Amino acid sequence: MKKIVAFLSALTLAGVMALTAFAEPSPSPSGQDEEELYTIVPDDDGEPDPESVGTAVLFSVNPVFTVTIPKQVVLSEESDVAFSIQASDIRLRRSDTIVVSIDENAVLEVSDGEESIPYSISKEDDTPVNPGSAAASFSNTDYGPDIIIFNAVDPDDIPYAGDFSGVLNFNIEVLSRE
Repeated sequence: MKKIVAFLSALTLAGVMALTAFAEPSPSPSGQDEEELYTIVPDDDGEPDPESVGTAVLFSVNPVFTVTIPKQVVLSEESDVAFSIQASDIRLRRSDTIVVSIDENAVLEVSDGEESIPYSISKEDDTPVNPGSAAASFSNTDYGPDIIIFNAVDPDDIPYAGDFSGVLNFNIEVLSRE
């Protein structure tokens, strides 16, 4: 009888052990997949195998910047008008530059709906700034401001008195020098 009880007890213990073998593994403490973890176990001599591992340490920094462009400029027939474009809080990749350009489809004129008055833009050194060309550029070490000049309107281009307006679109892009 003792042998039967011992046999049944052993069979019960074996069954209980078998049940734990089918339990789902608990998640790793770091929350990572098992494939992303190193498993270090003792070798035949009781020493850790492998003895050392290397963990990749990664850190991504997203670019940030603020470009400030005035919402309006009032043209003059008597004098040039300075227009300041500047940047702040710049953190770009080492070789990147922020470029502010005049939209390539821009028409440099103001209109009252019937008549138009052309105007021109230049940099401080009198280099023309045309549609599609850069008006300003900034980097991690150059915040500006960059000044562009809305040149005085030629009186010969003014047909009559009135309110003339238009929109000049600027494009901002980050370019890599690599």
